[in-house]
Amino acid sequence: MNRYALLLFITSILTFSGGISFSQEQPELSDLVGTADFFPRLHAEYTSADSPQEALELLHKFLPAVEQDDHRHKLLLDMAKIEEQLGKLENAQLHYQSAAFAPRGKRDFHALYLSALLLIEFADFDQALLQCRHVIRESADTELTHMARMQEARILQQQGEEAEAAAILHGLHEARDRLPAGVLYGMYILYASLPEKSDAEINSITQQLKSRFPASPEYGLLQEQIKRTPTAEVALGMVNAPDSLQAHGESVSDTLIQSTEKSPSDAASNDASADTSADASVEEGKADKNGQNQKSRAIQTGSFRDAENAHYMQRELEKQGFTAMVVQADVNGSTFYRVLVPIAYGETEEELVLQLKEKSFEGYPVY
Repeated sequence: MNRYALLLFITSILTFSGGISFSQEQPELSDLVGTADFFPRLHAEYTSADSPQEALELLHKFLPAVEQDDHRHKLLLDMAKIEEQLGKLENAQLHYQSAAFAPRGKRDFHALYLSALLLIEFADFDQALLQCRHVIRESADTELTHMARMQEARILQQQGEEAEAAAILHGLHEARDRLPAGVLYGMYILYASLPEKSDAEINSITQQLKSRFPASPEYGLLQEQIKRTPTAEVALGMVNAPDSLQAHGESVSDTLIQSTEKSPSDAASNDASADTSADASVEEGKADKNGQNQKSRAIQTGSFRDAENAHYMQRELEKQGFTAMVVQADVNGSTFYRVLVPIAYGETEEELVLQLKEKSFEGYPVY
């Protein structure tokens, strides 16, 4: 048998028995967890998913396996954006808030600001105000700070604090020639809704939009060339839109650090025994300045001196389906890393505490 005939004979046998495979089967994503190939593959799969829902399911499934801070930050932001697209706004707000604290030792203030905007849409003004003020106090981004300042005025106006809102607007007005179009438009709407509005200031803002941003959507809204979709507050009848227009957010948190504390639960063990930043009990912290009950913002499941321990608990919570974040706090010169599970919009602290207990996590509310 010559060489050519032998080759045909071998080829026919291999074809009959199943053929020749020259490509190695790609490993499953779950098999890559813990390897350098895991995150690039996960990113490739969810960004090429057939639908936003499929991408979201992948992110939810594999987020607990992602340990590197910048990777977790990226996934949390992408989850929030997809959830906004799908109308899952409560989940989006929680993931923006988590993304704000995902980079260890740093803060993503833009993510915190996006969290605050969604809280405003839910009319959760107290929490949104705290987050905006955190951005104002800590962010080095001047434009973002101005945007947060305008939202602060918006919230105060909604809460009936017109004098405080007006004072903030006057301060922004001094910097009007450096403000972006979105902030100027928001100021215009707020000025128009104040009991004592200043025509001079309203006119100067209009002139800024006309001269600096003539082609902007904001100037188009001002000229009534674009119809503004009402905000949640207007749609629910909570407030009236002035002159058929309503300020709308552009499109988070030491809030929880500034809360009333008590000694940590056994879940934090000996590592957190010194974290007692306030002597007042949780019960004493439930009354606000008007003597009314305050809504708790999260359940604290642990407080640690070691950041790695805190992040380990965070991952364990996420594996059980909870949204968890690590918040750094300085207490009497010592640094602690607190593990917090935010209370979702519409959920009660009692429900969340029971859910945590069912998964063997102990926690208490913070305010």
